[in-house]
Amino acid sequence: MSSPPFQSAFEHLNEHEPREGPSRLARDRLEIIGEGSFGRVYAYVEYPWSASAYKVCIYPDTVANLLHEAKIYDELRMFTIDNDPSAFICPMVKQLHKPPQDQRLEATIDPIPDPAMDIFPHPTLQVSRVPALPVVLQQHYHRLFVSANAQNQAPTIRLLGLYLGMQFPEKINEFPQEFICDLPLDYYRYACLRETFQCLLPPVECIAQGMGRLLARMHWGVGIDARGVKLVLGNRFVGDELMCQCWVLDFNQVGGSDPHHADLQCHRWLVYRPLEDLRLDKLTDGMYKDDDLVSGAKRLALIISRQEFYYPRPHQTQLYWAFKNAYMREVQSLLQRPITPPDLFLTENLAGAKRWAPVITQAALAFFQELEADDDEKCRFYRSAMCEGYPADW
Repeated sequence: MSSPPFQSAFEHLNEHEPREGPSRLARDRLEIIGEGSFGRVYAYVEYPWSASAYKVCIYPDTVANLLHEAKIYDELRMFTIDNDPSAFICPMVKQLHKPPQDQRLEATIDPIPDPAMDIFPHPTLQVSRVPALPVVLQQHYHRLFVSANAQNQAPTIRLLGLYLGMQFPEKINEFPQEFICDLPLDYYRYACLRETFQCLLPPVECIAQGMGRLLARMHWGVGIDARGVKLVLGNRFVGDELMCQCWVLDFNQVGGSDPHHADLQCHRWLVYRPLEDLRLDKLTDGMYKDDDLVSGAKRLALIISRQEFYYPRPHQTQLYWAFKNAYMREVQSLLQRPITPPDLFLTENLAGAKRWAPVITQAALAFFQELEADDDEKCRFYRSAMCEGYPADW
């Protein structure tokens, strides 16, 4: 089935409202700052420090998916409140808005009244907005990495995607029409920017460590497989000043496990908040319910290796070890978190934690063994392809 034109989200407003008035002015100021297969992200670009961004779904029947995303934001925020610029933090959910035909707000989300939300007839998630990068850094990126022929096409940079596991061409020679994605920042480009902006950008090894801590928290603290999640470099207010900050965004692909919405594509690999109730005999869930922890962790490794190019690869030795060691340390830290009182099942939970801890550690090690084996296979293929005289795209 073909996708409907996205402007349909605003069609009935254009038909039934006068062209003047507050709602019309508000709609005119909204601009797209991000886009994907799930929806578009809007913000008041006229006011770059406005507090909110609005994620609008393409389809009107995706409220359940958006609710799962909101829950994951809230879950992950428990683990990502950190003042370190190399730590990955996530936006705060402000409001979940449903289409006019069903105006009930989900009880799990505390709605904050905002008149601007009335202009969205499709499901909309309002979150705190990630401040854009400093203009001087944006301009320097264009000078270094955009060819002279493409300078006139270059989009305004708000955020940069942190793709430490990829290598991009030295220069960007063209941009697709209406390009609104975040431009990429690989190891080489990050190093070049940091030569000029050492006071703004943390060392790249610290970024790799932040990725390791974040991935461990998503895998074991929240229990999601982390596919489709975006890791970006943006800004953050610290008092009255702005500083560069790593952010984690977009959880619409990781889904959730909900008996009332069995049709959802479920990418939660562990039960809800898995380490809070270790009395369970089985922790895997969703698409991974038939796996044990080790086999499930190996599946996670293939997702990271073949789909998610934010994270360092084993052949990037220095970055990879920083990433791996941070992940393993974070797993141990999560296992040692005190059980929140009052717990009626404290004795049983402590016994469960003692039983599960070595199994979880073994699964975390299996994750990296599989990641390293897959990377080694790719490296062998690459060397073989180069010997035969043609490039390998991997």
